Amino acid sequence: MAERLAGFLQTIDFSDLSSLTAKLTNLKVGSKLRNRLRQFRTREKKVSTTTTRLARFAQLQHYKRNMLYSAFRGTSDAGAAAGGDAKKPPSAASEREKSTRVDWNKLRETTSQMNSPDVGEVYAAVGIIRRMLSVERFPPIQEVIDVGAIPRLVELLTFKDHPRIQFESAWALTNLASGNTAQTHAVINAGVVPIFVELLESPDNDVRSQACWALGNISGDGPSFRDLVLNHGAAAKFVTIALGVQNPLDLRRNAAWTICNFCRGRPFPSFHLVEPISQHLGNLVGDPDLEINTDSCWALAYLSEYHSASAVPQIEKLIVMLRGTQNISLLQACLRALGNLLSGNAEETLAVVEAGILPIFKPLLQSEKSSIRKEVCWSISNIVSDGPMMIEQVIQADLLQLLINTCTQDSPDVQKEGIFVICNIFSEGNEAQVAHILDLGCLRLLKEGFRGAKNVITEGVAVLLRKVPKLLFSAKYFEEFAEEAMDNGMMLQKREDDEDDELLRTVS
Repeated sequence: MAERLAGFLQTIDFSDLSSLTAKLTNLKVGSKLRNRLRQFRTREKKVSTTTTRLARFAQLQHYKRNMLYSAFRGTSDAGAAAGGDAKKPPSAASEREKSTRVDWNKLRETTSQMNSPDVGEVYAAVGIIRRMLSVERFPPIQEVIDVGAIPRLVELLTFKDHPRIQFESAWALTNLASGNTAQTHAVINAGVVPIFVELLESPDNDVRSQACWALGNISGDGPSFRDLVLNHGAAAKFVTIALGVQNPLDLRRNAAWTICNFCRGRPFPSFHLVEPISQHLGNLVGDPDLEINTDSCWALAYLSEYHSASAVPQIEKLIVMLRGTQNISLLQACLRALGNLLSGNAEETLAVVEAGILPIFKPLLQSEKSSIRKEVCWSISNIVSDGPMMIEQVIQADLLQLLINTCTQDSPDVQKEGIFVICNIFSEGNEAQVAHILDLGCLRLLKEGFRGAKNVITEGVAVLLRKVPKLLFSAKYFEEFAEEAMDNGMMLQKREDDEDDELLRTVS
């Protein structure tokens, strides 16, 4: 195959452009390549996990428990209403070490004490269990489960006349559910979810906040648990809490974070389960509290993946925040929500562009955060895939040269997003637009960059070959391309697909 292409390039007579154009007009691109090009616009984006607040949105399990608060829920009662973390399950070795530290006699005695007819003794016993489970290292989650404490803790949630007992029980169960999936199952199988949903309407704010936190943690453990909570009608109640400006701030924050959990994860939740969120989320986006605003924007970003209509009315708000915020997590959330719209239909793309997103991209392409630069490149690739009108908007915004310069010097994952921009311009642009990006040096970019995107390079060159008849108004472009192709072996790889092999057989 390499020899055929080399032989073909050596026989080119650049002085006879009309003949060469006629010959290349019949060039065919295999269906595999065409299908891949159609996929440029809709491919899924994944963001690298970090140790920032953003990381909890990128992990599948227990991300709130490790990252939402800096302080772990300790043993002092003074910290009862402050909130905290519940850790991931320890390793097997840690489990053995933990087991040796548990006073089994005391644990059995305390569990038995929770059944006392004396309310004071019950409250004291539940407090002891809660403090055991609130230690930062090696909480005895499995031991409390094994001793049979869960059924009584769940029963104590129904003690409406004793909200402090409800609160301590809810706290203990929250920490029990923060263990591994089997331990979370043990809590759920005891029937705790509908009781927690009912407690969202408790007159005691501490009980409501703890129930909210517990359901948020359960929902964050995976799509099946998320859907279980949603099927008990939790979405509308959480929206009411989050929107209630009279509610304590910590309660509203927990509600906004749980709403975010409801919207995320694959498979996506059935839309009818999150429809109350879709209807009212716009009232939370832009909230004066940064934490509530950020969680709400992330909820909108996740929701817009499968229901873009939820985000369309919020375009103006998202643009304003994108222009004004320095908070990386909020910036990332706004970019993702708008990027999902840009990957949608032509009307949604036009609405975002007309709202003024392109001028904002220029400084964001120079952001210190590679995740931001990557997201911007992804968004631009989706814009230019809508054809010459959108490509012209990007050119007029003076983004292409900055994009090319960034891609030749950036990390491989950002470079890969940049090549999608160029491929889509080759594929969808008119002759003048393709010539413009060639003049900016994109062939040199193909040669020198994209070490992590070799497959994408090959397809990009295939698109360029398909565009060759348009480029031959000046032979210098084809000569430059031929030199780059020979130097890099971009098209000298063996194509496994027979339809793609037809590409080279046609021109030889």
